[in-house]
Amino acid sequence: MKNYNGGGRYGIRSYRRRRPTGNKTLFIILAVLLAAAVFTAGALLLFSNPSNKAAEPGQTKSQASETAGSTQAPNGETTSPSLEPSPTSLLPDDITVSPTENTDPAKQGFITKIYNGDSEIPSYARTQPINFGAPESYTSLEGVITFRGNNFRNLSSYGTANVTEQTLQKVWAAKTGSLKKATGDGAWTGSGWTGQPLIVKWPEETKKLMNINEDKKADPNFVEVIYPCLDGYIHFYDLYKGDESREPIKTGVPHKGTACIYPNGIPLLFIGQGDKTPSTAQGKEMKFRVYSLITGELLYSYGNSDPNKYRKWEAYDSSPLISAETDTLIQPGESGILYTIKLNTQFDKATGALSINPETPVKFTYTSPKYSENKRWWGFEDSASIWRNYILLGDNGGAMMCIDLNTMKLIWAADVKDDTNASPVIEESPEDETAYIYTANSIEKKNNPDLTCVIQKIDIKTGESKWQAPYTCNTTTATEGGVEGTPILGKGDISDLIIYPLGRIPGKNSGSLVALNKKTGAEVWKKETGNYLWSSPVTFYTPEGKSYIVVCDVGSGESARGNIYLYEGKSGVLLHKYTYKDYNPEEYKEQTDAETGKKTNNSAVIEATPAVYNDMMVIGTRGQRIFAFKIK
Repeated sequence: MKNYNGGGRYGIRSYRRRRPTGNKTLFIILAVLLAAAVFTAGALLLFSNPSNKAAEPGQTKSQASETAGSTQAPNGETTSPSLEPSPTSLLPDDITVSPTENTDPAKQGFITKIYNGDSEIPSYARTQPINFGAPESYTSLEGVITFRGNNFRNLSSYGTANVTEQTLQKVWAAKTGSLKKATGDGAWTGSGWTGQPLIVKWPEETKKLMNINEDKKADPNFVEVIYPCLDGYIHFYDLYKGDESREPIKTGVPHKGTACIYPNGIPLLFIGQGDKTPSTAQGKEMKFRVYSLITGELLYSYGNSDPNKYRKWEAYDSSPLISAETDTLIQPGESGILYTIKLNTQFDKATGALSINPETPVKFTYTSPKYSENKRWWGFEDSASIWRNYILLGDNGGAMMCIDLNTMKLIWAADVKDDTNASPVIEESPEDETAYIYTANSIEKKNNPDLTCVIQKIDIKTGESKWQAPYTCNTTTATEGGVEGTPILGKGDISDLIIYPLGRIPGKNSGSLVALNKKTGAEVWKKETGNYLWSSPVTFYTPEGKSYIVVCDVGSGESARGNIYLYEGKSGVLLHKYTYKDYNPEEYKEQTDAETGKKTNNSAVIEATPAVYNDMMVIGTRGQRIFAFKIK
């Protein structure tokens, strides 16, 4: 986290760091003595607590030891010694978020409702207020544990990579499967959009409690890949070796979106359903599910046939977020309902006993005269971002919404032109005393006849655009053009850039990667790809802060080649292009289309988003393969 050392109102804030004064030698001696005292106290605390009790929901690693002797209050909540909060934001605490004339939901005809369960309530005040901190504080785990890593959705990789050859080398491949669709003769195969795998290094004490293979428990370097796929399974692999780390969980339903792990390390997995399955007892369900990663058992599911929905479709492609401090699950749905559910999680780190006792969901719904099943759709497919107590969500009908999670009220709604599938990415700006979101739309031709995709930067305080960058894209009935992938918010040598993937530009089967200046929206560089882009680009960095970008293309028919592009971040120079034929020759079977006579290989399609852990990258394809590459 950067320091903010400004004067004025910031002079009294706890996050301001001051330079030491006085004799430097004396300061060093005192620091050494203080460190020794802290170390000794920590050792005594560790050895006086042989139970090594787990952190309760909402605690970081450092807080877990503070509550080792905690007791239960009469209301069942854990009590613990108060801790001095660490810095969580570079911004003042008293920022007001309110609409302008342009973003006032009432002036746009929005009607919102709040439900406790299925019963409408006139108002709501959360008893344990939600307040997310800086993205760096979202999780205590090592790895990528939700789509784009945290509540700002600005983390596309974990750690750093020592890059020498500037290329990718395939390390292993694993086979997935397929699942028949609910209608027609088709099948869901492999990994779909957004489909980012989770990669996590479990704490040793947690790993030993899990149903993973014994050799993995004994391996101190073991890192696990968790990949829910369209074939109705949640797959588990060793990141470095590629063999299964435990038995897959059979869910029996397709998963397009990205899963989520409880951020403070409690081994719970949250995953949504992307489509119905054939007409079986389970096939009629469209639910969101919670699994134990101790035993693999299903602990909870919800969302099917919700009577409060406006839209009939009830899929869950959004990757959820968890407020660990309040033990609350936050999950948007494609039906247009935002769910918040207090889980009442219990986890005994000594025995591995893990349970949840979810309370009645508190729900938010919305509509306006412009929404209908035949016009603009309700519903959320993007993975929401959260700043403090405000959730930012783009919907299918062309609105970017800011909702207060503590009151479930719609604060403002910005017109963002069209359907939003890419997740909004948050960035705080101390110089402007606000936070911004970067967002862009895909193209639904019926609502966007000029086929304009608008990348824009929006002020969270008001919902007003700071700048807009329009691009004219193509689109088709089967697959939309515009932006489907979530952008890269640059760090290191690209800290001035926001980088977006564009689909079906300049041609219907081509794509572009575009880097814009974060302050102005001006285009810095633009690179065309052979096929159009659905997958979100990822960036990784060397220890010195030099950036590299990987993006995977989709393509279809003749153009499907499963390309993986490696770019230098600062310049956009293409360093390496890797095709499906290169990294999977044993499975590449080029065919000839009977009508056109052209070569085709649709199994090489990549819709999913890669995940990067230090110098390893994992990506799934629609061709029923998961690949791991070493960054060299």
